[in-house]
Amino acid sequence: MKPFQTSGVLAAMLFVTDLAKSVAWYRDLLGLTYLREFETAGTVTGCSLADPDAGFLLSFRLRSATAGRPDARGEHPLIFGVADPVTLDRVYAHAEALGYRPSRGEHTDAQWVEVIDPDGISTRFAVPTGDWHRFVGVR
Repeated sequence: MKPFQTSGVLAAMLFVTDLAKSVAWYRDLLGLTYLREFETAGTVTGCSLADPDAGFLLSFRLRSATAGRPDARGEHPLIFGVADPVTLDRVYAHAEALGYRPSRGEHTDAQWVEVIDPDGISTRFAVPTGDWHRFVGVR
């Protein structure tokens, strides 16, 4: 039994090399609104974009301003759920129109469209297709 119910992911953080370039890329892809900035010693080192209608925000920090220089290149830390395959096709067409060179695929859990950001970090959009109530090993 779950001790409480969550309503989803409220915010996510990505560590990027070029704040302005990454923020513009995600703003254009997702249609987000510039919400706030973070500064350290008078220099902007991060910011947040929001989707107030969906109720989430995406924050960015300069990799150079963080301990250990976190790096998610080659990973897909963001996977957005979409309603159906038709919406997934719209995501693909939008990313392609922006020149972002999307790819698509399917695996045990979902059909997906993937777009690689300026840092080499993958953002996926997915329609669940699997049974999330049972364990499945993936190699």
